[in-house]
Amino acid sequence: MKKDLVLWLDHTGKEDISLVSGKGANLGEMFRAGFPIPRAFSVSALAYKRQLAQTVIGSKLDELLRNHAEDPEYQSQAAKQWFLAIPMLPEIENRIREYYRQMGNQIRVAVRSLATAEDLPSL
Repeated sequence: MKKDLVLWLDHTGKEDISLVSGKGANLGEMFRAGFPIPRAFSVSALAYKRQLAQTVIGSKLDELLRNHAEDPEYQSQAAKQWFLAIPMLPEIENRIREYYRQMGNQIRVAVRSLATAEDLPSL
């Protein structure tokens, strides 16, 4: 299994759904097949898991699920506040910045959130 926090699209494929989502993996397949896909990268699920494990967010989310299981709207708002308030781990931020710099100057980007579990066969 790949253990990178950030991956170029051309380094991902169908075997990486749980790491970069189905959409991210399919974009990687298309890129490698020669389709006109702009150079791009994915922040891996490993980066997300590390952010949860090494900050208070993980324990706060566990507590939130236990104490407010009946209120998904409250869960969503609280989680959003924590992710915005708690700084990204430096190792993750630095990797993202490094990849972004490698894309060149004056580029336009789109940022998209992709859920890895939505594309798994067990769902």
